[in-house]
Amino acid sequence: MILVYMAIIAENKLEERVMQDSEWILGSCWGMPRESHPEGAIIHHIEAVLENINNLDIINNERGKLRIIAIIHDTFKYKVDISKPKVGRNNHAVLARIFAERYVQDVDLLRIIEQHDEAFNAWKKGHDSDAWDKSEERLNNLLRLLGDSIDLYYKFFRCDNETGDKSQACVLWFENFLRKKAIKLHS
Repeated sequence: MILVYMAIIAENKLEERVMQDSEWILGSCWGMPRESHPEGAIIHHIEAVLENINNLDIINNERGKLRIIAIIHDTFKYKVDISKPKVGRNNHAVLARIFAERYVQDVDLLRIIEQHDEAFNAWKKGHDSDAWDKSEERLNNLLRLLGDSIDLYYKFFRCDNETGDKSQACVLWFENFLRKKAIKLHS
């Protein structure tokens, strides 16, 4: 049996309810050290993302939104069947959104939870296949989907990707794309 130490303290009733859910507890304890996640268990990744959020100069309402995204976003990797394509109900982000719908009514937050890896996935497609036009098409679709919540998405994307041993190439590429689109971020 592996004992995982949880150092996350809920800051409000919503976080408390989420963190007391048995599905969340199982998911937060899941994971071994692996590429891009040397911290192992998801809970340790969440701790790192929350630390990055704490280092942002943001207002409390935005901080609370980023925290709930962080607490939920990767917690359902344990439910993914790695022998099958990671799409639909076999995608950790889709599963996280379905879980979040029990607790969160804010559609923007639900979209960010579900799409939290899309900028990385777009970058990876371009990086792996040199299909940068397809990558930018994916980001254009993401921008349309997120609308005015792109700033919150970007802040979370940065906090999520400045953890472990993750390369910053995808973050820099995403920032460059947003600059080319003349999208002003408030970070």
